[in-house]
Amino acid sequence: FGAGGYRLPTAAEWEYAARGGASGAPSTYPGGDALEGLGWYAGNSGGAVQPAGGKSPNVLDLHDLAGNAAEWTWDGPSGAPGQRFLRGGAWSSAASACELGTLSGEPAALALDRSGFRVANSVSLALAAALDHPDLAWESGGDEPWFAQTDVTHDGIDAAESGPWLPAPPVALAVNW
Repeated sequence: FGAGGYRLPTAAEWEYAARGGASGAPSTYPGGDALEGLGWYAGNSGGAVQPAGGKSPNVLDLHDLAGNAAEWTWDGPSGAPGQRFLRGGAWSSAASACELGTLSGEPAALALDRSGFRVANSVSLALAAALDHPDLAWESGGDEPWFAQTDVTHDGIDAAESGPWLPAPPVALAVNW
């Protein structure tokens, strides 16, 4: 997880993207409240995985976050080494498994015909190295590490902030959205 480059998203990162980031509106599923138009699940898949992108995307234009193939995340249930969370439900799942707040822990070595993955890019690691370069002087008001953030930006692309970054717990996300 500490290496730069591509990796699995954490369960919180997956949920943030599935909700539509900072511009997302409260909803039951990624992209809305009516699963039929958003994802393939046991009620409409015909018992098989379907071609990607066949249902409506969320506000970030991400497809297939609800149903079709459950997505592996970096983290897993505490006290269950070797397991990772699956998010979003699959073609064989009940509608409730496709809801935004649903987490399912499975052994990471398990090969499933109903799971897949989406990658995240650890830009904050590269950004932190650049900001902490000894030839650059930054005023941060302390010695907290830097992290990338996208909520506030001056160029419309990216920004950085120093200080601790703590993702909201899934329960708080569900309440706030």
